[in-house]
Amino acid sequence: MKKAIRVILLVFLATLIFQFLRIVSFQKLRNPRSLQPFFKKGVFHVHSRFSDGAGDVAHIAAAAEKAKVDFVVLTDHGRPNVEAIHSTCWLHNALIIGGSELSLESGHLAAIGFEPPPYRLPPEAQDAVDEIKAAHGWSAVSHPFDKKVPWRDGNVRGVDGIEIFSVYYSAKKASLFRLLAFPMQYLMSPEYAVTSLFTYPEKEIRLWDEWNRRSATAGIYALDAHGKLPLTSRIMLPFPSYETLFKTLNIYVKIDRELDRDPRLAAATIVSSLSRRRFLNVIETLAPANGFDFYYLDKEGRKAEMGDQTESVSGAVHLSVPFDFPTDISLKRDGLVIARVPNNWGKELTLPVSGAGAYRAEVFLSGSRFSRLPWILTNPIFLGNHRSTPSPVLAAVVSKPLRMEAGLHAENNQRTMASYACLHENDASVYSLDFRIWPESDTNPNYWAALARRQNDDWRGARGISFLASSSSPLRFWIQFRTDRAAREYGYRHSFFAGPQWQRVVIPFDRFVPLGDAEPIPDLERISSLFFLIDGDLAYPGTSGTLKLKDIGLF
Repeated sequence: MKKAIRVILLVFLATLIFQFLRIVSFQKLRNPRSLQPFFKKGVFHVHSRFSDGAGDVAHIAAAAEKAKVDFVVLTDHGRPNVEAIHSTCWLHNALIIGGSELSLESGHLAAIGFEPPPYRLPPEAQDAVDEIKAAHGWSAVSHPFDKKVPWRDGNVRGVDGIEIFSVYYSAKKASLFRLLAFPMQYLMSPEYAVTSLFTYPEKEIRLWDEWNRRSATAGIYALDAHGKLPLTSRIMLPFPSYETLFKTLNIYVKIDRELDRDPRLAAATIVSSLSRRRFLNVIETLAPANGFDFYYLDKEGRKAEMGDQTESVSGAVHLSVPFDFPTDISLKRDGLVIARVPNNWGKELTLPVSGAGAYRAEVFLSGSRFSRLPWILTNPIFLGNHRSTPSPVLAAVVSKPLRMEAGLHAENNQRTMASYACLHENDASVYSLDFRIWPESDTNPNYWAALARRQNDDWRGARGISFLASSSSPLRFWIQFRTDRAAREYGYRHSFFAGPQWQRVVIPFDRFVPLGDAEPIPDLERISSLFFLIDGDLAYPGTSGTLKLKDIGLF
């Protein structure tokens, strides 16, 4: 027994010495240059106490100042998180940009730069992306390959960016040995410990390149920082700290003008550069990237920056790499390497282009222990006739009108007020729902109001449902139908927007989301009920108004 204990202690001591030697032998490479005045350094995807983070805004801003970053993008959970969005401010010389990480049916979507609407954003990915874009916001898919919350909608259009590197996800996919070594490494060198979890994000970059062939998309390094490490639901360790994580993955945003002291205007400047994909990603623990630049010049000397689109393919890309250490540089077009410059000591590089495509650079540190990590990863410059694919516009011709008068009525929880009326306007029937929704009690927060039609029907042969909708104020509602099979009901739903003007809503049945244990494909032969409703998943307590519907039918 004593011999076994002695062996275990020796192994532990040897491991400790090995880890200590690896840590003390690692040094962040020195780059004495100052950050160019037209660049701002920041971090993306940070959680605060507005959701499940450990620190408040003041704590996060203080950490940002210590880490010497210019801005922090909050992405607190919510659909949206109104408190986080309204927290945009200057504090401790750091710009806090409030945003949300939306939990959608297809995964998580980070969104910033928009004023929250007077209702909850829709859970459908395409609708959420469209609303954020219409409100001049910016969105990016979070941790697309996370096992618990992956991104499941490869057809969504209009997403501005995708996370291609994430500290949190890197930790989740790290080997057991790395995770066991992490606490000891963190005590010795927090920055080294976090960096040791990283591997080349091959799947994420492949997906990013695929999306860029379809539509210009930004790639971004993300922290997913919470300022704590949960062991159980109640026990949290206070690491990795915000300050440590702010020193690991940075984004260098290229701006057109100095940041305004008005925090909203300053945030708008950063969001504008993100929207134009005018930023690069850096693993800051390896070395600062101060002085680096990447751009394209055609034969006439016209310049295109990261994120720009130009029809020219007659020039070359230029890289400024003014570092006192060697780098390995890869130039890629549409994800394929077209030029490599190993062990580069040159300060300026000119690499000719070879046809239309999305051109970007990956820079690695020659001879470094982390030489396989993309120290610098630029966003692409799009050369040639690169055009974004627009979202398809659905048109529907109602082939089977649904007679709604029979059995149509209002339903609601006890504390909600709702009433139904059938009106006639221009020889058309208009179905009206007046409502004021309110939670049932403090312990039962559910609330809802609905126009309900509980009637059996056969919708076989139809592709979807279409109707005209208007609302006394801009709100989102559900359309839900249920099927009856073997004496059990199965529900399917999709949200829709309604405002003061009549608007055609067209929803194919394959976009409806099954509820609970419902079959993925509904049995349209056995429709048992149809609802148009508003509830706490889309509206805030106390929301009131009038929903009007007409010309309801199948197509």
